[in-house]
Amino acid sequence: MSSEKEIKKRLYIKYTLKEIKKILKKKQWKKVRIEELEQDIIKCIMELEKDADYGENDYKKHALCNSIFPGIAAYQILQKYGFTKDEAYYILENVFESIAKLAGMIYNMLDLLPNGYKLIRKSLWNDMKGKNRKCWETDFLQDDDNGFAYTVNKCIFVDVPLENSCSEISKLYCKNDTYCFRGLHRHVKWKRTQTLGEGGNCCDFVFEKVK
Repeated sequence: MSSEKEIKKRLYIKYTLKEIKKILKKKQWKKVRIEELEQDIIKCIMELEKDADYGENDYKKHALCNSIFPGIAAYQILQKYGFTKDEAYYILENVFESIAKLAGMIYNMLDLLPNGYKLIRKSLWNDMKGKNRKCWETDFLQDDDNGFAYTVNKCIFVDVPLENSCSEISKLYCKNDTYCFRGLHRHVKWKRTQTLGEGGNCCDFVFEKVK
């Protein structure tokens, strides 16, 4: 388990706490001690990490400690501070959107490069076919010069929130894909019809090469 000091240093968590603070200041829903709120979120992350089973997968540990656990902790602690589920969900949704859009900017830049299709394809295949695949169960439908497509049939971004009694936030992790890929247009176009987080049979990813 990481120490409180180590958790505070993580860029994703620092950004998450910063965005929560920004939203609370803007909405002015409740007067809360931001420092105490942040402290309790970090303590909750520590508890989640203490009981976690990472196996031997570094990516799984990274995903849990830098994305899934912070989201669960923020959602649960905000409610303990008197925010309704809808308010906590709204805050988390805006935090996730802000973070995912940063990732989207990277994919958009790759898309503008002459070999953008190959770069994006390689990046995603490293996650889906490499050692990171242990974080989800996938079926590969296409992988050629015209496009690549796959479905995710089981995913820790859905399973772990469910295990922690907040399955409703799973759809926010699924929406992150939209923020990441919806801007692709020059060499790649992305399509999706369903997600596990929204009750679908899978999360589908279809990337078509632009001719």
